[in-house]
This record gives sequence, C-alpha cells and structure tokens, in this order.
Amino acid sequence: MLKRIVIVAGAAAVLVTAWTALRHQTPQHSHAQATAPRDLKSLRILTANIRIAEPKDGINEWPKRRTLLVETLRAQDAHIIGLQEVTPTQGVFLFKEMKEFSRWPVQKDDNATLVESVNATFAALNSILYRTDRFEFVDGASGLVIPEEPQNNPTENTYFSLAVLRDKEKLWPTLIVVNTHLRHNVRFAARCAARLRDTIATYEKQHPGAQVIVTGDMNGDKVGRSYAEWTKDREGLAALRDTFDYTKKKPGEQWGTYHAFTGKVNREWPTDLIFTAGPMTIATPATIIRGEGENGLWASDHFLVHTTLTPVPSTTPK
Repeated sequence: MLKRIVIVAGAAAVLVTAWTALRHQTPQHSHAQATAPRDLKSLRILTANIRIAEPKDGINEWPKRRTLLVETLRAQDAHIIGLQEVTPTQGVFLFKEMKEFSRWPVQKDDNATLVESVNATFAALNSILYRTDRFEFVDGASGLVIPEEPQNNPTENTYFSLAVLRDKEKLWPTLIVVNTHLRHNVRFAARCAARLRDTIATYEKQHPGAQVIVTGDMNGDKVGRSYAEWTKDREGLAALRDTFDYTKKKPGEQWGTYHAFTGKVNREWPTDLIFTAGPMTIATPATIIRGEGENGLWASDHFLVHTTLTPVPSTTPK
C-alpha cells in the first residue's frame, strides 16, 4: 500500500510541476519576423516526435541534443510544424529559440482548475508551430480525443491539437491543421482516428473551403487499422491522402521512422505521417529527415518527416 501511495504521490507531483511550468512559460504568440525568404507558392510541412526530456537517454538526453533538434527543425524551412512529446520545459526552450513561430495550444486561463490545467499540459504535448509572419490564428481546440473514455492505462490516453490558420497574404486558403500522437492499443487508436475525422468535419463546416493537414506519430503504418480510418471513404467525409509516395520504395528498404537513438529501424513503413485533404496537391512527397549529429547524437529517437504541398489559391479578396 505504501508503495502505491508513493507512486500516486509522485505522479501527482509530476503533474503539478508540469502544470506550474506551463502556466509560467513565455507567452506563446511571438511577433518576431521570419528571416527565411518568402515563398508564396509552396507550403512546407514538418512532423516531429521530439522525444520527451528523459535523463536516462544518456548521450541523447534533452540538454545535449536540444540544439541539434532546433538546427534540424530550422533546416527544413517549414511553414507549419507538428510536434509530439513536447514537455513544458522543452516547449519553453523551443519557443525561445524559434521566435519566428507561434504555438498552439497555449495556457490562457489563470482561473482554470488543476485538472483543467493538467489536461492542457498533456494536450500541449502535441504542439503546432506556425510561421507568425504568414499565418494568423483563427480558431482551435485541444484535449483528449475521446474525453468520455479515459483509459485505465494513462499512457494510452490520446490527445490532439487543432488550429485553424488564415494566410495573412490571402493567397492560400484557410487551413485546418491537426496534430496528434496515437497510442499503442490498436483498436483504440483506430477509434481515435475516426473521431478526429469527425472533429475535422465539424470544423470544415464552420470554415467552408478550408483545406486540411494532419500530422502526427500514428504508432501504426499503412497496413494498420488506424491508417485505414484516416484514408477510407466515409459518407460526407473526404478521405485523407498520405503524402508518402510508397511506389518509390526499393525492395529491401526500411522506411520506418522510429529508431531509438540508433539510426536503425526495424519497420518497413513509416509511422510518423503527414496527411492532407481537399484540392491541395503534393508538390514534394514526404521525405524522411534523419537528424543525425556527431558521435552518436541524434535530434530525436524518431526521424522527422517533411513534405511540400501546393494549396489551391484562396479566392478571398484582399
């Protein structure tokens, strides 16, 4: 019983610490201007599971690899980045270093209860970064994907972030960007994918003409159940399109994206994915970014994934 109490108390302490850190971090909407050249035609998207700050990672513990991670993220010159496993401490560092981006979700309500704030902390594990000079935030949501069904194993609870972004140049359409980290229970992951498609459909009705981008660590590849939920046709819902071109994979190649800080993968297909829906075209299919440093240092225990899209121009008058 004592052991159980200690475990519960420790977990509570961790949650309170995370809650406190989130509530006191730097305001998340930066007004700094981007330094990269403006590209008005291409829309560059990146997804990255950055791995939580874990001291047992040795040479790849967070303080040792965080600069490499920022360099790897910046090298892709993305307009929108979906991050997974972002702890409050990591979020503070990343946003300080990447001032050209704003971040969603943010903790705004100083009157929130501890439970509400803890839920917000976990939702922020799946952060969306977007270029401040290019987009303005219109609407958003975050939290548990299926809040009415908390899982007995807390690590199986699935969170998401959704941001509706408007192009300041009024050249691209409104974007609905969803970022998530599906968990390991195959059936529940599939149900979460289906629920997220319902959520996307709700926002599409609220924002007619918006085009959809989904990023995330799906913990399942193109032959899995959750992938089928993302990509199958459903009445009233457009199927999502994977931005990988699997016809380019050569026999014997391993396209897995989880490598456990070794650089070696044991899956044939990627599980870190970017989907799109609507009339957007895939200008450059998804590419795996290794993020390798020197002497065994890696940006993350996952490879990053980058793609370039060409949205249908907005018809919104300037």
